[in-house]
Amino acid sequence: MNRKKAFVYDRLCTGERIKSRRRELGISRDQVAAMLQLSQKYYADIERGSCGMSLETAVSIAAHLEVTSAKWL
Repeated sequence: MNRKKAFVYDRLCTGERIKSRRRELGISRDQVAAMLQLSQKYYADIERGSCGMSLETAVSIAAHLEVTSAKWL
C-alpha cells in the first residue's frame, strides 16, 4: 500500500522562521507589514503564530524576505 505523508502547517514554527529571516535581514516588523500592505497587528500575529495566513500572503512574505515559502511552510 502506498501511503502519502500528510502536510501539516505549524503556525508557531512558521512564524518563528519568518521572524528569524526578518531579523537576519535587519528589517523591523513594521517595515515588513508596510511592504506587504498588511496591518502591523496581523503581521505580528503571523510571526507569533497566533493566526494563520492565506497562501497568497505566505508567497508574498517569502518574496519580500527573499526565500521560498517551502523553506518554512
